[in-house]
Amino acid sequence: MKMTILELLLLCCFCAVEARDKDFFSSTFEMQRLLRQEVEFSGVLHDYERALTEQLERVRRVIRDLYPGGPLDVADPEDHVANPINGFGMMRRLGGKLYHSGFPALMEASRKLPTFATNLTDMSRDFPR
Repeated sequence: MKMTILELLLLCCFCAVEARDKDFFSSTFEMQRLLRQEVEFSGVLHDYERALTEQLERVRRVIRDLYPGGPLDVADPEDHVANPINGFGMMRRLGGKLYHSGFPALMEASRKLPTFATNLTDMSRDFPR
């Protein structure tokens, strides 16, 4: 029986794979492992999205409480604080109202967000490039 070059090449590749891996199902096993990682990754990614959405809502709530008219625009700071009503409003906003508006909870939640990003980065290291 005469072997063609293609058959000989396939036989050599088959022998090399058999000798090196000793497991003909390794690619399927690795794909299953990759699928489990992807399932976990997608769950964490959706959790991250939910956390960011909740964080955005907290930020919007604080902004609505502190600056309902939009961002402050002050042309002359000295003239602005010389008016006692403006000075009182600023002290009220930055004093008690800031801490009653949910700002501390906003800062606490912000500390947790980098953990999601770190987890996603770590998980994606094993993904094919």
